[in-house]
Amino acid sequence: MTDSELTTRYRLYVGETGPEDAPRIARLLRDVAHVDGATLIPAVGVWEGEIESSTIVEIIGRENWLLNARYVAHVLAHAFDQDCVLLTVDRLARPAEFRK
Repeated sequence: MTDSELTTRYRLYVGETGPEDAPRIARLLRDVAHVDGATLIPAVGVWEGEIESSTIVEIIGRENWLLNARYVAHVLAHAFDQDCVLLTVDRLARPAEFRK
C-alpha cells in the first residue's frame, strides 16, 4: 500500500475500557481483525448519562476499507460485551505521509 492510498481515518469508540484493556484490544486487532496498524487512545466519555473510561481505536487506511472497519467494530463490541461501538469515518485532507 502506498502513502497516497491512505486517505481515510477510521475511529472506533469502545466504551467501558481503559488503559488496562489496551493489550487485549491490540491483540484482537492484530489476531482476529487482521489490522496492520492502529493507535489506541485512552479517553473518558459519557454514555447514557454515565461517565466511563473508553478507548478510541484510530486506523488510517484506504477509502474502501469501510466493510473491514465495521467488522472490527463488531469484534470489539462482542469482546467487551458492548451494545455498540461507535464508528466514524473521516476523509483526510491529503494522504497520510510516512517518512524514514
